[in-house]
Amino acid sequence: MPSTRDILDSRAIHHVVVTAEAGSVRQAAIKLGMSQPGLSKSLRNTEEALGVHLFDRHPGGVRLTEVGEHLVRNAAQILAALKTVERDIREFAMLERGHLRVGSTPTAETILARALSQYTRLYPNIDVTVEVGLPHVLAQMVEAGKLDLLVSNDETLYLTDRLKRRLLRRDSLGFFASSKHPLSVQKNIRIEELSSSRLAMPFLTPRFSEWLSNNDIFLDENQGRIICNSYELLARLIADGTAVSIAPRYAIDELASHFDVVALDVKNVSYEVTLTCVLPSVGIIGAAAQKIIGLLEDTLGSNVRSTSNICD
Repeated sequence: MPSTRDILDSRAIHHVVVTAEAGSVRQAAIKLGMSQPGLSKSLRNTEEALGVHLFDRHPGGVRLTEVGEHLVRNAAQILAALKTVERDIREFAMLERGHLRVGSTPTAETILARALSQYTRLYPNIDVTVEVGLPHVLAQMVEAGKLDLLVSNDETLYLTDRLKRRLLRRDSLGFFASSKHPLSVQKNIRIEELSSSRLAMPFLTPRFSEWLSNNDIFLDENQGRIICNSYELLARLIADGTAVSIAPRYAIDELASHFDVVALDVKNVSYEVTLTCVLPSVGIIGAAAQKIIGLLEDTLGSNVRSTSNICD
């Protein structure tokens, strides 16, 4: 008797699906371009390997049994998984072709851009699509299979059980400003000294707002806030030297290499943030996606190596 391993390949599953759609072995054989005896043998071998009847035979043709209906309902997912495996084996071998689809929250795009710059040089034949937007929208696209992964530092992002987080970096929060700002050359700045400056910031989560309040930071009602969810735009907005912004230290280092901003030497900043990669919790991570994750980890340094990779 043939084994399940030998029979349940994509061709055998395809034969079952086409026969179910045609309702007749003869018509299915014509559609598949093979002989009727050959198709009958394929179906019989599949049934023997599984130890079940997939079809009930009747004078007018065939119809699926209950277990046959179950197989056909899941056939699309099974065939897609097999195609993914075959595609990824080819990509792993050469990475000559493929498609990377990445989502990014605006506050993560600076570090993603650096990794993608390396990626496109290393793999010039890989198509790259980047979607920048709201984290919950992009997470839904990952869940629906429209994106391979999402890079996000949104601490409030809710994930269903079909998604998981992979930690890329855990870092402390820092303050930065234009090199023209009076505090840019000062050492050992006390947190309360920041209150005289306008705050330009990318997010105001409940946890972060509470931290600001507990530390009496930027509570002057006469100072308007600038809220912007892009670090690059924030760097441009504080260029006149009147505002102070806040970001993970890895992001400040990256911004300082492209814009006229400097990290402020502020004492006793105890707020920690994480940068994560959101991935499907089941299925195979494609070769193209695995390569960009590796480059992100390399770009962000060894911090990730000392922490758990999966944070649910």
